[in-house]
This record gives sequence, C-alpha cells and structure tokens, in this order.
Amino acid sequence: MQFLSTIPIKGLVRIAEDAVTDLETAVGENDVDQVRGQYTKITVARDRTVQLGAEAQQCIGQTDFTSGDTSVQVGAPDGIDDPGPVDVPPPPTVLAPPNASPMM
Repeated sequence: MQFLSTIPIKGLVRIAEDAVTDLETAVGENDVDQVRGQYTKITVARDRTVQLGAEAQQCIGQTDFTSGDTSVQVGAPDGIDDPGPVDVPPPPTVLAPPNASPMM
C-alpha cells in the first residue's frame, strides 16, 4: 500500500505563493492577461491540493495487512532430515521445600 507524501502539497503551496506575488505585480501593472494566468495557477494548485487531501483522508485507518484464511507451514531446513513428530516428556514434578523452622 502506498501512502501519500506531503512533498506534492508543499510544491503546490510554493507555486500558489509565487503566483500570488506575480498576481499582485500584474494587478499593479494592470496586465489583465498576466492576472488571469496567475489566478489560474492559484486555482489549479488549490484544486489539486483539495484532491490530494481527499486522497489522504482515504488512507486514514488503513493498515498493511491481509485478512482471510492464513496457514503456516513448518519444515526442516534444506540438508536436514525431518525427524518427524517428537515426543516431549512431561515437565518434572517439583516438590515444595521443607519448612525452614519447626515453629512455622
């Protein structure tokens, strides 16, 4: 699963900030074409940022696991013969130690 990075959003913020500066300059120079161009950059950056935010919201709570039937297979490494089932002896019986003092 691929999670989103903040790098594209940071780049879009930088583009929008630069466009705002250029937009202010274009307004001061009364350059209508430049104003429209910078405004378009700002709106495209905003729309893309909103889209990336929506994609990030979809990632919240997702984890890297697969549910369903699973199985585990255990075997001997290559070159070692499988001894088959092994009888495990029962644990030893542990007796309580005697009292340390007859007064107890």
